[in-house]
Amino acid sequence: MFKQMTFLTLLTFALLSTAAEHNDVKIAIQSRITHISNEKKAIMLDLNTTITVGKKALKYMQDLLKDEYDLTRSYIVNIINKIFESEEFDYSINKITDFQTMCIVDDLMHFDDIAYSSADYTINQKIDSELAHSTPPLNEIALKLFNIWYVISANLCGTKLLLKKLELREKELLRELANEEQRINECNNFNRLVIIDK
Repeated sequence: MFKQMTFLTLLTFALLSTAAEHNDVKIAIQSRITHISNEKKAIMLDLNTTITVGKKALKYMQDLLKDEYDLTRSYIVNIINKIFESEEFDYSINKITDFQTMCIVDDLMHFDDIAYSSADYTINQKIDSELAHSTPPLNEIALKLFNIWYVISANLCGTKLLLKKLELREKELLRELANEEQRINECNNFNRLVIIDK
């Protein structure tokens, strides 16, 4: 009888500690999910700021270029489309958003705190190449317009991709959370059975 009680006590203690460990994991997962949710809001705020400032800059450029604006804009959009359709852009945007996702989800960094090294991305060479081969070459004002359009367009594209990757990771974490909750419930149910049997 004593051996059975000791075994049941040890088993109960082991299951209680297992339930506590699962609860710690659950809390950590919930924390990551909350962090991702907050960072998605920060990312959207950053995009909104980029678009707002970009619109003001585009309006300024439109006033500056007057009748030449539409033709210049069309020419620039064609250059940007070539860049966006390139392997370099695809590689860079994926590498950047993978890095951002890792920093946000795995390292719990804030979006605004992520530091980048432009040497890691081939897109700058592609942009320089497209601009160097543009015919006619862009003058200083057209180059400013290009920079404005490119920043707005690249940020929009990158933000969509980053949010998609974050949502995928968030769904993975929600599945992990459900599994941990199930494990906690199983441990608690077993503990109740053991206590009832005593």
